Amino acid sequence: MKRSPLFVWFLIFALYSCGDDAFVTSRSDVDRANEFLSDGQYERALKAYESLHSTHPKIAFNRGLSLYFLERYDEAIGAFGEVRESPDPVLKATSYFHSGNAYLRKA
Repeated sequence: MKRSPLFVWFLIFALYSCGDDAFVTSRSDVDRANEFLSDGQYERALKAYESLHSTHPKIAFNRGLSLYFLERYDEAIGAFGEVRESPDPVLKATSYFHSGNAYLRKA
């Protein structure tokens, strides 16, 4: 079946307009995990981020922060490593910063 060019452009526009959170299953689940992290409930935050089963760089970064604050530095370094492929330069730079801190704490 041949698709019209208008349909293809509409599909591209629809996916682009969804932004970074297009593939996150539920915003309320992400918000709850973020609240746990900001409240210092790192174990609960980690479980909430892991339950999302997402490869989104922002979720990987926050999972890394949870692991870092739980002093699970090797796992935190791994999570921050997932962020390095992000197109967001600030998120990428911050992941390198926190990876360095995790290596320093681990030593």
